[in-house]
Amino acid sequence: CQDWRAVYPVVAVTDPVGPNSGMIRVVRGGSFSFDARDSRSADRDLRATPDEQSDHIGFRLAK
Repeated sequence: CQDWRAVYPVVAVTDPVGPNSGMIRVVRGGSFSFDARDSRSADRDLRATPDEQSDHIGFRLAK
């Protein structure tokens, strides 16, 4: 995911658009080394800076 971290709006929004820039990106999903409750697509982590590297961040190809 390439979304910049932002605070959710107070009111409900249809098809929200996040900020165009920022300091921290949203990381979605889990890793094989996470606990079961954190190994899901709804899991969020807010610590990823654009230049950060991690063994726990990546993507999976599926057919």
